[in-house]
Amino acid sequence: MRAVNTVIQAAGLLKKSEPDLAEDLTMLRAIRDSNLPKFLKDDVLLFRAIIKDIFPGVQEPVAEYASLEAELRKFTEDAGEQYVPTFETKCIQLYEMTVVRHGMMLVGPTGGGKSRVLKSLQAAMSRIEGDPRFETVRVVKCNPKSITMNQLYGAFDLQTGEWSDGVAAVLIRHISAPNTEETGVTEGQIKWMVFDGPVDAIWIENMNTVLDDNKKLCLNSGEIIPLTDTNRRAHTRTHEREHACNLARAVASSPLPGQPAIAAHTDAALTILPLIERVCRIIFEVEDLAVASPATVSRCGMIYCEPAYLLPDRLAPQDAADVPLFKSWLQNMPAPLDSQRDAFKGFFQKYLVASTETLRLQLTQPVSADTHSSC
Repeated sequence: MRAVNTVIQAAGLLKKSEPDLAEDLTMLRAIRDSNLPKFLKDDVLLFRAIIKDIFPGVQEPVAEYASLEAELRKFTEDAGEQYVPTFETKCIQLYEMTVVRHGMMLVGPTGGGKSRVLKSLQAAMSRIEGDPRFETVRVVKCNPKSITMNQLYGAFDLQTGEWSDGVAAVLIRHISAPNTEETGVTEGQIKWMVFDGPVDAIWIENMNTVLDDNKKLCLNSGEIIPLTDTNRRAHTRTHEREHACNLARAVASSPLPGQPAIAAHTDAALTILPLIERVCRIIFEVEDLAVASPATVSRCGMIYCEPAYLLPDRLAPQDAADVPLFKSWLQNMPAPLDSQRDAFKGFFQKYLVASTETLRLQLTQPVSADTHSSC
């Protein structure tokens, strides 16, 4: 039911932002954008085939984020990295997921680009000015497996009975009700709480009340920290704007002085709805969900970062030096080695795929590693 609810929310936001879009296209895009990020490369083909069967003869609409894509490209190139379509797609998918979900997971092996997708989207959204859909993004990170449960959520002192807040409790309280004078974070800015570490049943179950519709962290002390304190105030302002917009539409038939300005103002207010609804977000950056419970997984949106596009194709070893990782490595080589770039490129094309295939098929690894880790 949560997956169905996500599709309905996505369709509602699309209808608000593009009221003239046909209903079948609205539903197609809502279903696609809510489900496509979680699929593997091979499953995407099957999913698109199912979509064509459900919506025969309907051309898939293409979402346009011109300003976001331009900033993503600029940030990536400034960092000396390669801007490839798959990377852009994952950034856009993460942004779209933040619009319809307040909890999401970036899943993929080490080296798959999860951190880079997160950092690039944060930078791009923070750089955009004049677009109500984007705002400065503040990120706070925590590794939940680097500390104990009591240090993560808080605990009572057995000697004095005094309660001490944990790291997660403090950070979630901070993004829900930021102290602007102390940190410089304002209520209107977007806040992402990132848990960068393995997900397991030991600590993640306590986050279920945050990830579902309650959006509250319940501590053993009896304190309840609402994640949506900022959102409640924002929604109050939103209802006022919607009321003003309804009034403007009601008098649309009367050519009163100043009416176009009122209508333009209220219509612009409606476009800020997606921004208000995603002030606070909880993001998990994990390698796999092997020990995560279905209760937790169903509460989160999924974006799978597959590293295949970063690695050479073993069926085309001659193109090994053209993949993004090695192009960036060659591009950022120290100046004294500039004259050796062609030689290094030749070494990659000749030996890289052959050596990794030999390692994978014929040799025993003391510590097993995937192909992307070997590269």
